[in-house]
Amino acid sequence: MKSLSPYIVLWLTFACGGAASGVVPPFYPEPTPLPPASTAITPREIKVALPDGTRIVPGDFNETRSLNGNWKLSRLEQSAAPFGEPTARDREYEKTDFDDSAWDEIPVPLDWYRQYPRFRSRSQPYVKGTYRRAFDLSGDDLARGKRVLLHFGVIGYDATVFVNGREVGRHKGDFTPCEFDVTDAVRAGENRIALRVLTDFGPNRGDVPLATHVYGSQWGFDDIKGGLWQSVSLRLEPAIRFRQIFVTPVLADDSLRIDYVIDNRTGRDAMFGLGFAVSTALKADPNRLNAAVGPGAVSLKPGDNTGSATIRLDRPVRWSPDEPFLYYINGYIRTRDGQVVSARAERFGFRDFRIIDGKFHLNGTRIYLFGENFSSATYGGRGRTPEEDREQLRGRLARFRSLGVNILRPAHMPPVPDALELADEIGIMIYNEWGWSFTNRIDVPAFQENNDRELAEWLARDHNHPSVVMWSTGNEVIHKDRPEIRWLLDRQVDLVRRLDRQGRPVGSFSGSASWFSYGTEPLNTDFLDLHDYAGFFRPSWTVFRSVMDKNYAGSLEHYGREGRDLGMPYVIWECVGFSWGGLSDPEFRLNDIEAYARYARAPASWGKPNGIGLAGTIGLAAALDPERGLPYGRAKFGHRLLEQVRQDLRVDGFAPWFLSDTLEAATLWNQPVLPGIRNAAGLPPVNFFSGGTDEAELFAVNSTPEPLRDVHFRVWLRTPAGEDVELGRFSPGEIAPWHKAVLPVKLSIPPVSSPCPQIRITLNNSAGGVIGRNFYNVGIRDRTLLAEPLAVAETVALLDTGDAGSVDRTAGILTALSVPFDTVPVARLSSQHTAAILPAASPGPGGVAVDHRALRAWAREGGKLLILEQAPSDRSLLPGLKVVPSHLAYVDLAIPEHPVFAGLSQRDFDQWNNPDAGYVIDAGIEPFTTNAIAVRAPLLSSNKIENAVMEATVGRGRIFWTQLNATRLWGVDSSASLYLRNVLGYMLGGAPAYAKVKPLPESGGQLAVIPAGREIFIDLSAHANQGFADDGKRGGWTAQGPDDFAGMPTGLQELRGVPFRIIDPAANGGKSCLVLRGSERPGFPARIDGLPVNRKLTRLFFLHASAWPGDDVGRYRLHYEDGTHHDYLLVNGRNIGDWRTPRELPEATPVIVRGNRQGTGLVGVYRAVLENPHPQKKILTIDFLSSGFDNTIEWLPGIAPVPILVGITGELAP
Repeated sequence: MKSLSPYIVLWLTFACGGAASGVVPPFYPEPTPLPPASTAITPREIKVALPDGTRIVPGDFNETRSLNGNWKLSRLEQSAAPFGEPTARDREYEKTDFDDSAWDEIPVPLDWYRQYPRFRSRSQPYVKGTYRRAFDLSGDDLARGKRVLLHFGVIGYDATVFVNGREVGRHKGDFTPCEFDVTDAVRAGENRIALRVLTDFGPNRGDVPLATHVYGSQWGFDDIKGGLWQSVSLRLEPAIRFRQIFVTPVLADDSLRIDYVIDNRTGRDAMFGLGFAVSTALKADPNRLNAAVGPGAVSLKPGDNTGSATIRLDRPVRWSPDEPFLYYINGYIRTRDGQVVSARAERFGFRDFRIIDGKFHLNGTRIYLFGENFSSATYGGRGRTPEEDREQLRGRLARFRSLGVNILRPAHMPPVPDALELADEIGIMIYNEWGWSFTNRIDVPAFQENNDRELAEWLARDHNHPSVVMWSTGNEVIHKDRPEIRWLLDRQVDLVRRLDRQGRPVGSFSGSASWFSYGTEPLNTDFLDLHDYAGFFRPSWTVFRSVMDKNYAGSLEHYGREGRDLGMPYVIWECVGFSWGGLSDPEFRLNDIEAYARYARAPASWGKPNGIGLAGTIGLAAALDPERGLPYGRAKFGHRLLEQVRQDLRVDGFAPWFLSDTLEAATLWNQPVLPGIRNAAGLPPVNFFSGGTDEAELFAVNSTPEPLRDVHFRVWLRTPAGEDVELGRFSPGEIAPWHKAVLPVKLSIPPVSSPCPQIRITLNNSAGGVIGRNFYNVGIRDRTLLAEPLAVAETVALLDTGDAGSVDRTAGILTALSVPFDTVPVARLSSQHTAAILPAASPGPGGVAVDHRALRAWAREGGKLLILEQAPSDRSLLPGLKVVPSHLAYVDLAIPEHPVFAGLSQRDFDQWNNPDAGYVIDAGIEPFTTNAIAVRAPLLSSNKIENAVMEATVGRGRIFWTQLNATRLWGVDSSASLYLRNVLGYMLGGAPAYAKVKPLPESGGQLAVIPAGREIFIDLSAHANQGFADDGKRGGWTAQGPDDFAGMPTGLQELRGVPFRIIDPAANGGKSCLVLRGSERPGFPARIDGLPVNRKLTRLFFLHASAWPGDDVGRYRLHYEDGTHHDYLLVNGRNIGDWRTPRELPEATPVIVRGNRQGTGLVGVYRAVLENPHPQKKILTIDFLSSGFDNTIEWLPGIAPVPILVGITGELAP
């Protein structure tokens, strides 16, 4: 270990991440070696010899011929309504002699929409087509008395099957296999199959009123597949055959329970010998007999015969992710003279997965679930062959395992069978999910009938896979105030429990713990599964612990559990994010505020963040950088958030929504033993001063069943040059299984050769071996920056705001830096003062009471005004600019070349050493303008963006305004302190202004008026869907009960210089306004299209409001005559506001305000103005769109307000 000599760090020279300083590589654990590619023999390779000499070769009794390849497909038909009875043309297609030579060929398997994407239609969501194909059978095939079976992996969705013109069966199911015995329909020679297939896009993607079945993943049209999208085969099997074999390991006595269904198609009763043998399945030691039972006499009647048997195994190897040992159960039927006439093999692993004392246990030992997700929709029918899919899956699953993942959730729908077979071999547990995803507009009787059957088929298909350890019967189903949905969900769980002989845990749906999104009513479930993207979405990642406390407390309340423990497992199966909506722009560069503003003003949503939606977490530059982008966010926020998850001992497992098998960072959070460092706020360490001692806590989470004894922490600094500086070794004592050790320590931070080293920590055993590791990129700067005199060239006035605390705090900093100043009230500010400082306000709302006009007038005459962080206030400090609450632990540097950021980089503005959740900013300057040099950027699904730091010219003077918490954290956080020192030096040191400073914009958009005679009223009467009053029964207005807007004036109203024509509900069938859906009112329409305009307009004035919280309210979409459109985004608190709390907004003003019906407050609607970006084009129509306007699941439940439109007035061109 090399020890560095102490010296003063050049704290103004290098910025962390700059070329001069370098970057310390991440300290991730190495991935484990990839597991073997293929470990098991196939059923056709089984050859088992019994002690009595009987040989079992199951492959001799099941001849499978692939029918994959080119099929004929009729021209697809689509309809706005379900198809009725088969037409005469449909009947022709069934016939053997129909001439299909003119039909297209289509490869099978393939989702037919891949070949015919034009049939993906919302308005015509019902699609029909017919497949045809020939196959040959020889006379020998039929003479041997075998049954001829057609097997389909999946036919999406509703298929009627014909062979040689004869109907042989029908099946419904998008995700389950089906099999038809066609023996009586076939003949020697050529045979002809015809399949009539019906499918639809459901209510989420299509104009389908109510769902009658599940649809699986519905993120896009291409997730709903049609036709033959899995393999098809012809099978020749004995007349007496095993139709199903189900295995249930019983660990208590090393036995195996076998439940079987034997199909006897001989047409007569018969006596046979029935036996079972267990043999090894691994290639390393195949076909070794472990145990056998029978043969015992059994009487088989015609048709299905059910029964069970038990076989005691000889010291079976238990299947686990660490040792995925596999066996075959070989069932056989033989005659009295010992001839085997039928056999079937089913692969299994000897394992048990249960909940014991509220925790998951594999083979009787508690286990932590280190999970991930993968998209089932990605495989099957996507244009690859089944063999290509299998190879891709094999690689992905092996890489997941090498990253420490021990369980995968195939999200939103069952995976293709190959995925489970590979998981069995590789040692990945599966959290298997049914296809009820998102949909809750349901035809209950029809849905129940179809779903019961399909769910049972799914259970039968996947029952024997040892990798399948738990079930999810759906994904993100909103059941709030929907008792029929809860009934169906609960019914599903009961059905799975009844059908799963192994008794694996069953979850109602993935997301069931997200009561804030889907419903608070308790569900029938064995465990709870949380989906929460806190940190990526909202709020700041640094308050993740409080978010978890709220989530867990809500579940305790809803499930009626007293105390602090739910009594059942609690997992987080979607979190972090950064796996959708990526956008690259290799041309984007910082230091160009207009380029930044183009993204800042562009629409952004949950599903399409458009770069700017990621700027509040990783910064716009990183989001758009082709070399960083989403993977950068996954690594960075996975480290942060999943470290928080690991420390929460209430959580029994997690899975980020990354869908990534190549993210090396996953090896960090998937360590069974995770050490780390946290500060007093429970957050990672960030910015230090050298030469001092800092208090911290070392922790180690032991997520294993074994105690950790004789262990110690090692903590050291690693510099970019590769030098290591020891910080200490510390002993936490014994760490019990499933416990977290926390050790308070004092870390002495020495000077180092770079301001941006990495703190590394390992937990080591007594021999020095590393049990777990972690790291944190930090900043270290010398404390001299707090006292080194600042060169001052201005005559400085510190403005007395009347808040003694804030004035004294700022005065203390100026004194420490030897800055001479006078403390004066604004009224005594004169031209003798060339610079003035408005001190940082004390925390809390209200703002400072100073004469803002006098301040601006002084600045116009050449003064330099520095505004330090101010508290939120309804008053404008500068024209059109307002301070609003905006807590975030990240500020995005739009102009990093600005002198105030000298010696700093973006890393220095990403979490500060703030005991209040690490916030870098508490309040932003609204609205965003191109005066910004640093931005309080939005989190996902928000359009809330403000200036964090801005600079503007005013007349001959200049204003610099910073809202960062630098004054408060002076001397506490080294990055905050250096930044504040830079700001003071820039404004007081006499240096020239930054070259790109822009003038302060004038205000007044919401004060605009329409000159007389140029107004035009947009007629909303035909589209109005609600009235102003809510009598508690009809659900008028926003259906919030007696609190309504019954006092709304109607007719022609002059509202601050703009006339509006407000519909009288009495003259319009009780309808007077347009109300769209939101999270609290999902029953309203998602969109209302086609508001007629047909004029050229320069501006449009909207009279509107919203209900309930949330940032993204919706948008108005202007359709122009040339086919283009423009979206006017509605952002809560900016250009639209809650009708029950009317207040002035940056881009809207309340123009009709009344007392509410209870007499306890005010209600109001707002006027906002849109400057038409294309006044030369005629506007044909306007669409009124909610946050979830496109009716897809990009709409995240729990965040969308209800938008309300009362009137639109346009301004005609002069």
